[in-house]
Amino acid sequence: MKKTVIILGALVLTLGLAGGAIAGEKCNKVAAKSCDKSAETASVASHCASTAAKAAYANKLESSGCEKTAKTAYAHTMGEVAFANALVESSCSTTAAKATWAFVQEQTGCSSTATAATKHAVAQAAYDECLTETGCEKTAGAKYEKTAKVVGAEIAKHMADASEEESS
Repeated sequence: MKKTVIILGALVLTLGLAGGAIAGEKCNKVAAKSCDKSAETASVASHCASTAAKAAYANKLESSGCEKTAKTAYAHTMGEVAFANALVESSCSTTAAKATWAFVQEQTGCSSTATAATKHAVAQAAYDECLTETGCEKTAGAKYEKTAKVVGAEIAKHMADASEEESS
C-alpha cells in the first residue's frame, strides 16, 4: 500500500513535470481545473474500460495472432478508456492519471503494466489533442513521443526513489 501511495504521488509530480515541459506549446491545452489532491478512486476510471480492453485484446489477437501484441493492446486500451473517463469526471489530468494507474494496477495486479498503460494514455491524449488542433500526424507523433519520454522517465525515477525508501 505504501508503494502504491508513493507511486501515485510520483504521478502527480510526473504530470506536473510533463505539463511544464509542454506548457506553452500549441498542442497542450489540458484544463488544469482545481485538482483534487487526494487520489480519486479507481472506480472513476472503470466505466467500460475492462470491456473495451477485452475487445481490443480479442481483435488484436485475431488480426496479429500474437499474444504479446494482444496483451499490449489490452493494457493500452484499458489505460486510454480509464484515463478518458477519469478526465471527464475530474477535469484534472493529474487526478485522471492517478485513477488510471490505480484502476489498471487493480485489474492486472501489475504495477509495471499500470505504469506503461498510464504513460501511454497520457501520451495518447496529448497526441489526440495535438492532431485535432494541428491536423498534422507528424507533429502529433512528436508530441506523443515527447510526452511519453518525459512521463516514463519521471515515473521510473520516482519508482526507484520509492524502492530506496522501502528498503531503508
